[in-house]
This record gives sequence, C-alpha cells and structure tokens, in this order.
Amino acid sequence: MTDSASRYALLACIFVLFLLSGQSTNAQPEAEIRAAPEQLCDKVLCRTPATIRLNMPEGQLFEMTPLLPTPIVVGNLFTVYAGETVRIEATVQNQRLTNFRAVKKVIDPQRTLIFYFKQEPGIGDGTEMILQVQSPFAGVLKYRLGMMLPTGDALFQTSACPLHGGITAYEHWRHPIFQIVAADFRFVDPDSDAATTCE
Repeated sequence: MTDSASRYALLACIFVLFLLSGQSTNAQPEAEIRAAPEQLCDKVLCRTPATIRLNMPEGQLFEMTPLLPTPIVVGNLFTVYAGETVRIEATVQNQRLTNFRAVKKVIDPQRTLIFYFKQEPGIGDGTEMILQVQSPFAGVLKYRLGMMLPTGDALFQTSACPLHGGITAYEHWRHPIFQIVAADFRFVDPDSDAATTCE
C-alpha cells in the first residue's frame, strides 16, 4: 500500500464510520476530515510515523510506514493502529461521550479512555489481534468499532462489547487487522439487555 493510498484510506474510513454512526453533527468534523493532515496536526495530537508490521497467514509479513503524521482523533471518532496505545480524553453530554481529544499521557484519569491494540504472537498461528480497553466512566458504555484489514482499503463493522467503568475489557479477532476506528460512545441502562450484549 503506498503512503498516499494509506493516508486516503485512513481519512475515508473515518468519514464513512462517522456517517454510519448516525450521530448529529455540525460541519467542523467534516471540514477537519477534508483538511490536509499537516493542517490537522497543527491543532490536534498526531501520531509520529512509525512502521506497522503484522504477521500474516502462511508466514507472510505486512509492513507499511506512513510518510506523514496522521491525526488520532477527528471529531468524535478516533483510530488505533496495530501495536499502538491511544489515550482519549472525553466529556459526558446528553448520555454520550463527546469532545474527544488525544493526549500523550493520562493527565485526568477520570475522563480518559485507553485503547491498546496489538497482535498476539502467542495465540493461534500468531496473526490474531487483541484490543484492551479501559474506561473510567461510571455506568455502561456502548460504542461502535470499524476495522481495516491489511489486505485492502475497505472498512468493515466489527463487534464491540459494552464497557463497564473501572473494568478492563477485551476484544479478540482471529485474523490480522491494520487499524480500528471507534465511534458512537453512548451510555445505556445498566439493567437493560443492551448492557450485556455486544454489537
């Protein structure tokens, strides 16, 4: 995958998931998405380019190094690359998480989500993926996840289980994933079926 193609795929994925999340919004996130990554990185925390390596089936290796920094948060969405930990500050408004902001380190633990995404060589054939999520927010949070495979530029919806404040949650996939996109964080009634079902 070329750098220009990978950068386009990242921004396109964010925009598609934003539309699928069904959230009402203003023009700011779309304007940010359409802006050049260099302009975005003047305003928000961007990841420093680093080589992403994934073990693929049958001993193959996926490797890609972006040439430019890319934003972690765009609007109320954020991305996590394979091998990366992201820390996202958020505020609660109308039973939703909003005002996302990526930070280099946890400054306010009471409002910082932590997503750690990695390939686990000790599981199966060494290509499987683990997502570890920590939420400090009291109550039960549902959210949506999209995934991009290393074999193409398409975004696929994948399951995400509810987050319970103070309890580390895990997601597991039996195949390589290049990046995930998280969006649509909203609180649900702890006594409802939604609080115990993945989507």
